[in-house]
Amino acid sequence: MRNFAFAILAGFSLALAYQPYGYWFLAPLAWALFLFVIHKLALRERFFAGFLFGMAFWLIQVNWLTVLGIPVLVITAFAISLFYALFSALTTIFGSTKFWPVFYALTFLSLEVMLNYWPLGGFNWGSLGYISTSHPLVNLVEVTGVFGLSILLMSLSVIIILFFILMSKKAYVAGMVSILIWLLLIGVGHILVNQNKPLIASGELNIAAIQGNVPRLGLEFNAQRKAVYENHLNETEKLLMENPTVLLDLIVWPENAPDVDPFMNREVIDQLNEISLRANSPLLVGSRMTSDIGAINASILIDGDTTRENAFIYAKQKLVPFGERIPFEKFLGPIAANFGPISENLVAGSQPGLLPIRGAVVGLMICFEVAWGQVAYEVVKNNAQVLLIQTNNATYGLTGQLQQQSNIARLRSIEAQREVITVATSGISAHFDKSGNILWEAPEFVSSSKVLNVKLYDGVNLGLKVNFYSQILILLLTIILIIIVVVKGRIKHYVE
Repeated sequence: MRNFAFAILAGFSLALAYQPYGYWFLAPLAWALFLFVIHKLALRERFFAGFLFGMAFWLIQVNWLTVLGIPVLVITAFAISLFYALFSALTTIFGSTKFWPVFYALTFLSLEVMLNYWPLGGFNWGSLGYISTSHPLVNLVEVTGVFGLSILLMSLSVIIILFFILMSKKAYVAGMVSILIWLLLIGVGHILVNQNKPLIASGELNIAAIQGNVPRLGLEFNAQRKAVYENHLNETEKLLMENPTVLLDLIVWPENAPDVDPFMNREVIDQLNEISLRANSPLLVGSRMTSDIGAINASILIDGDTTRENAFIYAKQKLVPFGERIPFEKFLGPIAANFGPISENLVAGSQPGLLPIRGAVVGLMICFEVAWGQVAYEVVKNNAQVLLIQTNNATYGLTGQLQQQSNIARLRSIEAQREVITVATSGISAHFDKSGNILWEAPEFVSSSKVLNVKLYDGVNLGLKVNFYSQILILLLTIILIIIVVVKGRIKHYVE
């Protein structure tokens, strides 16, 4: 029972390393404790300890899902925790190897890779690299990528375990050397950052970010869609009056700002086109709409004479489980139906969001997509010069979800070496430079707007490439090691 209690403690401590708590130093300590605990356990015990660790972590990490209903939180945490349990059991393969902490770490890094895709269509909100960005390693994301940061933090957990094992055997010099090796690795990372050729701005855009705010908290705001829409109309009018001489290249409304399909409402599409003409600027709005592939969550460009037939539309690729799609609908559909608007199934898009604006290319992501490095990689690989995130967040107002998402957006700016703009319905809207510095931020539940002078950058940064390829490398390495250990064990058994 004591080991199970330590597993729960480790999961709880890990959750505190993320926003809104921000105790980043707990992350490597929590993983070190958990890896050490399961090493003492048999196969079934490892499975149960992994499940408890996962539940303790995920119930806190995504506790904001309670606004959709406690069952949604429990189902999500339960589903993902089963994989923590399975991977904990899998570490038994490496239990008798000399460097078991390294192999255990590789196993769970492989789990992090897998969570980009499965279960629930992928739910990687707990990636180790997403801990609070207040730690001293955050700048290394420029050359390591976010997943590379996960590797560095997990390697620190391994070093902590090795240090205590060596110290317990009175191998003091070896223990100190293990620490020095990790510090040397970090030093090399900082050298690479200093040597990494900085991207040079190739131009700039004036982008107006509109945070119109919502009438009140919670899901009820959807019933007040007209008020939300009018808030954004009024805030746009205010911005145009306060900046009469500024040449705008793009005005951005957040996800769900109109909250109706503009092409199904003649008054709305006429008003949006009128704003675009008066501002002499295209207007990008986020809305659910009906398309040729079905109901989608879309970014729609309005440029003065926009119709459904000639509109630029980006369809969100990564849909929120229970928020925009029902995973395992046959089994979970009846449960999800109890939670109103979350029971609607949307269709995922398949193309990267690449918006050409006056000679520049803006990379689009919608809300949940900011957590997927491959989404950012695809748009940057296809010449996106700035990253733009439209999000709603009003449903999760005054919860840790907003700080977590903003934290991830900041990491994306460092990793991609692009300026990142987040435009939210009710907060937190923000503008980050390519070093992750906050250039502008609008607090929650206020109406706010700002003309942002955004610098444009070309080329695919090293960190973004490393983030993509290091995941493949870790996954392949783990599979190869499992095969080698299993085959070696069978040969040994046969010989004996």
